[in-house]
Amino acid sequence: MPKKDGQSNTSTNNEKKSPSLGKALPPRNFRFSSGDLFLIIGIVLFCSFLIGGIFIYGNVQEKRTPYVRILSDGQVLLYSPLKEFQNETEYSIETDHGKVVVLISSERAVIVSSDCPDQICVKQGELTHVGQGAVCLPNKVVVEIVPGPGSDEEQEIDGVAR
Repeated sequence: MPKKDGQSNTSTNNEKKSPSLGKALPPRNFRFSSGDLFLIIGIVLFCSFLIGGIFIYGNVQEKRTPYVRILSDGQVLLYSPLKEFQNETEYSIETDHGKVVVLISSERAVIVSSDCPDQICVKQGELTHVGQGAVCLPNKVVVEIVPGPGSDEEQEIDGVAR
């Protein structure tokens, strides 16, 4: 029984299945042309250049020495390479607004405690890569991982204001 618009596709016991459903499909005749081969080679070359570029960029990033910089109310309290901290060192920063405790090791910097009510700076977690930072606004303390002196990123200008 043919289906009409709006009827469901579920079958009932009274309906018979169509015998054409059991037929095999004819074989497909597909051959690669020279254009297909050039397209495949182009995609493989593009992917290999992309992966190679990512690998090279990652190696360049790892060779830079990251520095930790701690600012309190705009004043630089600490600017030192992370690799100098062989043992975990705890810095306690007391300002007029409150107290912040920062833990620094050779691989990371993290704010472990703060007097601020929201604790957003503590929830920021570990800072391990250049460009990461944590800010405690109520205590006016900034902890960030920055590139070392003389690197390209330090001399780059992000924008110009007049």
